[in-house]
Amino acid sequence: MSDIEKNVEGGVLVDDDSFGNETGSLKANRAIVTAPTFEQDIFAAQAGRDDGDYVEFRTMGWVQAGFVALAEGIALGTLSFPSIFMRLGIFGGVFATVALGALAWLAASWMVDFKKRFPGTMNYADAAFVIYGRWGYRICAAGMIAKSIGLAASHVLAGKIALNNMSENATCQLVFSIVTMIISVALSLQRHFGKLTIISVISVTCIIAASFITVVATGVQPESHLMKAGKPIVWYAFNRNATLSDVIGALTNICFTYGGGMACFTFASEMKKPEDFKKSYALVQIGSIIVYVLVGSLIYVFGGQVTIIVSGVVAVNVGAKLLYVMLLRDSPLLTSGSWKAQLWWVGIVLGMWIVGWVLAELIPFFNSLLTIVQLTPSSPV
Repeated sequence: MSDIEKNVEGGVLVDDDSFGNETGSLKANRAIVTAPTFEQDIFAAQAGRDDGDYVEFRTMGWVQAGFVALAEGIALGTLSFPSIFMRLGIFGGVFATVALGALAWLAASWMVDFKKRFPGTMNYADAAFVIYGRWGYRICAAGMIAKSIGLAASHVLAGKIALNNMSENATCQLVFSIVTMIISVALSLQRHFGKLTIISVISVTCIIAASFITVVATGVQPESHLMKAGKPIVWYAFNRNATLSDVIGALTNICFTYGGGMACFTFASEMKKPEDFKKSYALVQIGSIIVYVLVGSLIYVFGGQVTIIVSGVVAVNVGAKLLYVMLLRDSPLLTSGSWKAQLWWVGIVLGMWIVGWVLAELIPFFNSLLTIVQLTPSSPV
């Protein structure tokens, strides 16, 4: 019998000295954490059903999880880094990118350890419930959903702008935004993150290829094109003219790009060995840091500031999975392959993308929208 089982009275955990030297809010809130919810992974809890309708979600290895997480993380703003390096300078940009990336991995490793201690924490909001109680859960859940919807809006707006530019204003931009939303909904219909591996690999490959095509294209331009206000573009190791606003803005941009950390519990919950997510996230951070530093520094040196649009399908599915688990946590539909379970997922995904589409139409300026999204919880950093 586990320590948690020994300290259950009537299905509810009670405070006890056998939990070690834990103090503070974690210990104070044990009395409201129900044993069936956090002692056992809810996917594992339903695995023994004898109705023949169980669907296994825990299918990812650490490499698969790494690519899915990388598709979300590296797509959050790769080519915003030239702007970051322009504000911080080469040294400041490299130092902040590496340091915050390392800190993000450290935070993720702590979350994996927390997941091992409380296997029933299926998402960031569940962890907040364990530490802070019901209000912590509600606040974090609302923040995660808000961020996912904001990313959906950013994705719709980005797709609209990209399609409009490629078609040279061939039709109404509203049509392009609807097309982007429909494609995004179709890509989001898969409930299993493990089955998003192929499109994640394609996404990462396309993002890296587009980034370095931009780097090369920027570097081989004629010198006459590399002018700003009639003067050659210059770069600085230290930007001595940066304002406090510039520095804070650059640092929050970096934190935002590492915001995939909020999905650690979600991804780990769908792995064969959740503890291996430390390796997955190391893959994510190493890959992200290399791309961010190279793209940010090279484009800044050769061309100043450049911006590009990236996908947010995986990030939206993180928020959708939180809602899905929240609504069906105690229902067999959670791990069911029936049409009812599929309908629940489709309804959640469709609803989030529709709200995101409406938001994109209300705020048709990408940078302004991205600034609003950055105000939502992004990362444990």
